[in-house]
Amino acid sequence: MNEFKVLGVIVSYNTRATLDECLKNLVEIKNSAPAKFLEIVVYDNASNDGSAEMVETKYPSVKIMKGSENLGISAAANAAAFAFTSDYILYLGSDAFPSLETVAGLSEYLDAHPKVALATTALIKNDGSLDLDAHRGIPTPFAALSYFLGFSRLFPSSKVFNRYFMGWEDLAKPHEIEACISHFMFVRRKALFEVGGWDEDYFVFGEDIDLCYRLRSAGYKIMYLPQYKTLHLKGVSVGIRPETSEKVSVPAKVKRRMVRQTTKAMRMFYKKNMSKDYPFFMLLPIYFATFALEVWRITSLELKLIKSSIYKRL
Repeated sequence: MNEFKVLGVIVSYNTRATLDECLKNLVEIKNSAPAKFLEIVVYDNASNDGSAEMVETKYPSVKIMKGSENLGISAAANAAAFAFTSDYILYLGSDAFPSLETVAGLSEYLDAHPKVALATTALIKNDGSLDLDAHRGIPTPFAALSYFLGFSRLFPSSKVFNRYFMGWEDLAKPHEIEACISHFMFVRRKALFEVGGWDEDYFVFGEDIDLCYRLRSAGYKIMYLPQYKTLHLKGVSVGIRPETSEKVSVPAKVKRRMVRQTTKAMRMFYKKNMSKDYPFFMLLPIYFATFALEVWRITSLELKLIKSSIYKRL
């Protein structure tokens, strides 16, 4: 028998302020829930902002695992999963804030649906809009190109042109999806171990799509359950979005690495999972598009860093 019903796992790197808010919320959930329902563990990826020390001092009921270096999301997520036993694992970004009703409801849902390996909720951004990264399709070559060329925005409800966000589905009703973001994943531990856990080749980005792909390939279902809602301060736990710059400070070299990882992860996913189903000539446009996107994103970042440096000198 597992020690806990739900293991809440947060992988954190230099997100002290938001991690504090996240843990305050989770500890309140733990204290309101039955005994042995929720255990909370933070895997700190060698932060230098005092995150680990804050957890130890302020949240004695929270388990802390300290990495000697930044392992990335996948390796840290695996380490936490292997260190504790539970029926389910709730993977959270430090920028996600569920309620007790949500955590308990997902636990009851997976209890009743053994073929469901993973569930997520409606993720609500700061402005009240839905975060569609909680409602993803697998980015096949055509789906990805339709998204990057803007067809998914021109035809948001199309089964042909918006497979990227499965835009034809009713977002107010529960239904099966193909993938979701790792910042809120309620995972059946048995299923996670059955597919070998998170693929540690992914440092950050892409690890969630890869896990969802392998779970579905193993015959499991992934569910979107919008009757439950979670606040998501999108981008804080990674730290490269301008709208979250006040919440987390990220060094320029880390921002450069993260930006490169966004496109590297895409290429890795196609090489690992799509190359056996699609001939190389069909994947070539994707590889070209990701390299072009990487150049554009790096150039944009460098211009922003130069602009920021000039303002600081004035």
